[in-house]
Amino acid sequence: MDLQTIQFDTLDADALDRLKRAEDNLRFDGDHDPLLNLRGLITDLNSVGVWPGRDVLATPEGGLVSDGLDLKVNITGFTYVSCFIDSMDELVGDEGWTWRSIAQAVTDRLNEEIQAAREALIAPAYT
Repeated sequence: MDLQTIQFDTLDADALDRLKRAEDNLRFDGDHDPLLNLRGLITDLNSVGVWPGRDVLATPEGGLVSDGLDLKVNITGFTYVSCFIDSMDELVGDEGWTWRSIAQAVTDRLNEEIQAAREALIAPAYT
């Protein structure tokens, strides 16, 4: 049920180039909220197969990216768990804004939510 450890070495040259361009937009674009470019990077990470067999989505909270992003992952069929990100610093902290650190941070945050959902589903069986 958890997102698997990311295997960066399985990405081909085209995928790496695409992710590098998305990272460059994230780091150097002073005209847009970084969360807008984060949303694009997460879409690219999902498209190149960083999370095989899973759909990881980033949708604006309340319709505006500047209000934050909901990160969602399917756990079974059309059942999703999500977490809220209100800033890049909250997501990656001091790790730096690289596509690798962002991919790992997204994986870690969503795995925390998956674990919480698992515990919530199991707990009623033992009460």
